[in-house]
Amino acid sequence: MHAAERRLPMNAHAELRQRYRSHLGALLDRVTRAITGLPAGRQRLLLSIESYWEACLDHRAQRIGLYAAAASDELMAVFDQQARIFERMIASELTACGVREPHALGRRLFEEVRSIARAEQLSGERAAAQRQAFADFLDQRLALALGGGNAAVTQADPPGRRSGSGRRHLG
Repeated sequence: MHAAERRLPMNAHAELRQRYRSHLGALLDRVTRAITGLPAGRQRLLLSIESYWEACLDHRAQRIGLYAAAASDELMAVFDQQARIFERMIASELTACGVREPHALGRRLFEEVRSIARAEQLSGERAAAQRQAFADFLDQRLALALGGGNAAVTQADPPGRRSGSGRRHLG
């Protein structure tokens, strides 16, 4: 099937764009509620990301329906651009943490976050190992971006519990 054959009528296209904006608004509201009142830093950043993952998982059917209906590459590009608000939120948190190049790291982190959300969307389950690997990666990237040493990222641990090994268990 050629791209031209997959094109939706303009009114259906506009409706899908509006539905996706509403979906993103709900995700954004949930993330914002989860972090309201927390000081800027690693804990708030990780909690906002975990809230995003949970909201994506909770709205899995809606997301699958939106993506399936958005059969055109053009509409998927619009969805992708609108979702970049979360990339900007991550960069803003990184700035508050004192990261020197927050936008570059924010892009990288956002891609990792979306990759995990997509994996969970497909499986319908939390990807606990991937979430943990992301938390570890975030700690490493923050330490590097702040000039080395883990002392720069010693804020309170994110939600979750610690095992005897000291590792967090997310999801």
